[in-house]
Amino acid sequence: MALTWKAAPLQHIGVFLFRQIGDVLMMTPALAALRAHYPQARITAVVNDFTAPMLENSPHLHHVWTYQRKGGGSGFWARLRSELALARKVRWAGFDLTLDFTGGDRSAIYSLLSGAGTRLAHAKSRGPLRPQYWAYTDRVVRSEVVMHQVQLHLELLRPLGITVAEPRLVLRLTEAERAWARQQRSATAGPVVVAHLVANWCSSAGTTPRRHRSLIGCNGRRGRRFGSPVGQHRRSWHGRERFWRGAKPAPGSGSVT
Repeated sequence: MALTWKAAPLQHIGVFLFRQIGDVLMMTPALAALRAHYPQARITAVVNDFTAPMLENSPHLHHVWTYQRKGGGSGFWARLRSELALARKVRWAGFDLTLDFTGGDRSAIYSLLSGAGTRLAHAKSRGPLRPQYWAYTDRVVRSEVVMHQVQLHLELLRPLGITVAEPRLVLRLTEAERAWARQQRSATAGPVVVAHLVANWCSSAGTTPRRHRSLIGCNGRRGRRFGSPVGQHRRSWHGRERFWRGAKPAPGSGSVT
């Protein structure tokens, strides 16, 4: 497909993904591919606030902006102020290109508000009353072949001439997180399976906690990087009040077998 923009150099790329922590992790190969293809461009990711830690220390991003799911406070006016603040930020960011990996109403509206000359998203059958119908300049038709979420994200980059032969998930851990993982490993003899036992809104999103096993061995080097069991650190414990109904386990609890 031919894009609406010409071969002008890109200065600022905006990426939108208002989903869950596992979905954000699945987007990291696409971010790496964008960085490799446009080494001089600034890349800004706009994600839900509870998923932002997945992108901490990312070598592929200049900025991570967050949408506050609780509206930055309680009440209508607090939510409105939060929405307007992010909308203003997106509007004045000067994006040349936006990629909507979400496909929802909110990300479509923010894509349109950005004023980017090229606004890419997957094609969906939406009526003219939905923002997705008129928010984008270019749409990518999804392949009929069932594919992994990582590949689906990479499909959105095809019109940019970007292909990735061997995509890898990217999760940069802090030294404190590495030390904790080493401690857990040294305390257990034999093979270790680390299960991410909760997922934010996993019941309402129609997913299961198994979907977030991607936190284990994130860069493909088995035994080197670990996701955490329930409540050990902030990457897996965001939104626990919302998901865990009833008594909450103490921080650091969980099951490692």
